[in-house]
Amino acid sequence: MVLQIMSNVDWASIIIPAVSGLAGAFIGGVFTLRGVKKQHKDTLALKRQEHQRQIGGILQAIQYELEILGEIYAKEAGRALSALKEREPFLIYFSLTEKYFIVYPNNTGLVAQIEDADLCRSIVTTYNKANTLIELFRINNWYIDQRKECARLSARDSQYSKYATIGNELLGKQIGHAELLRATDSALKDET
Repeated sequence: MVLQIMSNVDWASIIIPAVSGLAGAFIGGVFTLRGVKKQHKDTLALKRQEHQRQIGGILQAIQYELEILGEIYAKEAGRALSALKEREPFLIYFSLTEKYFIVYPNNTGLVAQIEDADLCRSIVTTYNKANTLIELFRINNWYIDQRKECARLSARDSQYSKYATIGNELLGKQIGHAELLRATDSALKDET
């Protein structure tokens, strides 16, 4: 009986639609896969473009930050430091109350992703030298404060004459420190 039912079945009416359906599904799957791949490729390209735009923006902001701070520095402490003669202390108290650098410290992750390794290294070096120079100005300010205090104490009473000696020792150290300030200033100018 099963054989009789199977012989009465029109196999072509079953196989052709089934094969046709499978072929359609296969072709549809191939085109869907191609579409997904293209969409993925386009998405990656857009992400790369956005990333490059972010890096370009950070580079522009770094440039502006360094230019503006460089102009301010050149008018103030930089000019006085350039005029300083050898074996002289730097006697100008350079006020360092603000956070001068904003762009680089807040975007180090993006700077590290810059594909040009030399440019990335140059940015990091410039900021490190600038921070070193700021720290050297803080130390110089400390020398100024300490020498003023020694002068005040030695002027008060003859018992405090030891402070005049200490003040002179600090002056010698401050003169040596001024040379370090000038060298670091020069290195920063070369880097920027």
